[in-house]
Amino acid sequence: MNRLRSLPLVIAGLMTLAAPMSARPDHAGEPELVTATEAVRRAIVARTNADAEVTVGTLDVKGDAPLFREARPDPSGRFGRPIRFTLITGAGGGIPATATVRVIADHVVLRQPVARGAAVPADAVQTLRAELTGMPLTRLPAMKDIVGARALRPMVAGEIVLPSFVAAHRAVEAGARVTVVALAGAVEVTAEFIAVDGGAVGDTIRIRNPQTKKFVRGRILKSGLVEVLYER
Repeated sequence: MNRLRSLPLVIAGLMTLAAPMSARPDHAGEPELVTATEAVRRAIVARTNADAEVTVGTLDVKGDAPLFREARPDPSGRFGRPIRFTLITGAGGGIPATATVRVIADHVVLRQPVARGAAVPADAVQTLRAELTGMPLTRLPAMKDIVGARALRPMVAGEIVLPSFVAAHRAVEAGARVTVVALAGAVEVTAEFIAVDGGAVGDTIRIRNPQTKKFVRGRILKSGLVEVLYER
């Protein structure tokens, strides 16, 4: 999780709640530094699914830093083509890089057409594990995310179902009480906030401290759990 640097707005806001749900030491320390190849591999796994097999082929790095804390891919990147990355050094600087990657992952494919606006039936989709080519660098929804969801566009047999094709099941609804987690130095603080927006896992939403009435932004980690974001 990200370490918070803006204490007055976020951590102080959490601490004003009557009874924070927990506060425990964080032993993770500073972000782990890894090679460029490993940073690229982790970035692809994080943006597809945890079971993805990622092999980094050629890697062209425009700099001489040996270790990095993360790699940020170009949002327009597509599998099967070289992808541009920004490698983030331990000091926070960015170094451009280009990599070819081979990705094998589970993905949901249409067995039969589904009309726009229709709920996706279970017998219309199947899960396959194969190499990804020609598709955008995006999260791969699981079967549970698709079956029963409303199609936002006409879908044809043989297509890989992408998140933008269906109205995703929402992990958080606007107005719901959610558990908010934040890091303050070596202490992890959790408390209960109110979700101002709804969204699916991975979405960024606004959340409100019920006592101070102040808003912050957070990323949905799972149903009912939100991680506070902060400005780097």
